[in-house]
Amino acid sequence: MLPWKIDLSLYSQIDNPALVEHIGRVDSVLYMKG
Repeated sequence: MLPWKIDLSLYSQIDNPALVEHIGRVDSVLYMKG
């Protein structure tokens, strides 16, 4: 279990423009497959 709460959503399926804009401002990459 992770020590914090996270929300895993498929970015391409988010249809709320305000949420997409918010994610664009404050998002953090937790893992990038390299």
